[in-house]
Order: sequence, then C-alpha cells, then structure tokens
Amino acid sequence: MTDLQDQIKELSDADFRDLKLWLITEEDARRKAEPAIRRGQQEIITGLQADGKLPKPEYTDAGSVEDVDAVPEWENPGTDKVKMYPQGAVVRHNDRVWESRTDLNHWEPGGAGVYDTVWRDITPPPVNDETGEVLPQPYEDSRQYQAGEVVDYQGTLYECQQDHYAAPGWTPESAHAMWQKLEDPQ
Repeated sequence: MTDLQDQIKELSDADFRDLKLWLITEEDARRKAEPAIRRGQQEIITGLQADGKLPKPEYTDAGSVEDVDAVPEWENPGTDKVKMYPQGAVVRHNDRVWESRTDLNHWEPGGAGVYDTVWRDITPPPVNDETGEVLPQPYEDSRQYQAGEVVDYQGTLYECQQDHYAAPGWTPESAHAMWQKLEDPQ
C-alpha cells in the first residue's frame, strides 16, 4: 500500500468527502483545461516571436527531411517557455530527426519515457543509392520505432509491428508482439 493510500484511509469522513468533491470538480476541470491553456500560451509566444519581440528556438517545420545534417540540433530549453518547441517543430538529436507532437515541448527527444505522443522519430531510413531500396537499420535500444520499419538484429531482419518505444531489453527477439521475424530471401 502506498503512503498516499494510507493517508487517504486516515481521513475523516468529512475530509474524505471534501477530497472527493475537489477531485471530481476542480482537479478534473483543471486537467481537462490544461491542453487548451498550453495551446494558448504557445500561440502568444509564437506571435511574439513572429513579431521579433522574443527569440525563437531553432527548428524547421514538419515535412520531408532530405538532409538530416541540415536539420537544426535540439537545444534543451530547460524551464524557459520561450525556448520550448511548438507542435510541428522538427529538430535533430542523437543522429535522429524528431517532430514535436505537443506545444511547449521541453522533453528530450528520444529520452527514456518520452513517447511518440511527445516527440515522433521521423528520421528517414537509409537507402541503397543504386537500387533505391530502403536498407534495414541496426536495432538500437532506447528509441522509438514505427510500424513497418525493418531492423537488423544480430544478423536477422525483423519488421516492427506497431509503433513503440524500445526500452532496454525489448529486443526483436524478446518482444514478440512488437516485431515479426522476416524470412531470409532464398
């Protein structure tokens, strides 16, 4: 049992009713309003940046990414909302290209626990210059994979079955619901 659960159990009936009423009315309403508040804050900041009154973080807009090296490098904004990234901002971090999926984005792209609802990996796959075929990438822990991506894990090819963040140990060999082994072409 958690400390919080123990504390709730120790509340008097009147205090418990007050807590329950607060959760149902005020806290629920605050959580529902939070996305609109973030959008509004981002709109104000973006407007002031467009007018030249506030500095703007370096990023490119979403779209096809041909030259990964031309994409601006992610810079940690810390707690400065002016330096946070808006939804749709595209940056490069740890040799991957990321698209922000939320406003006032301050999380590290590809960081542990940062899922594709925050940053989506849009790194273009490597392509064979002669044939134009997409080349499988070596599998890496601690990164986001998209359904349909093909990776090379210990000499065997696997296709990603669903978008997911590959936590350490969720290898294609062990996370069967996430990966399908591809048959060797004969």
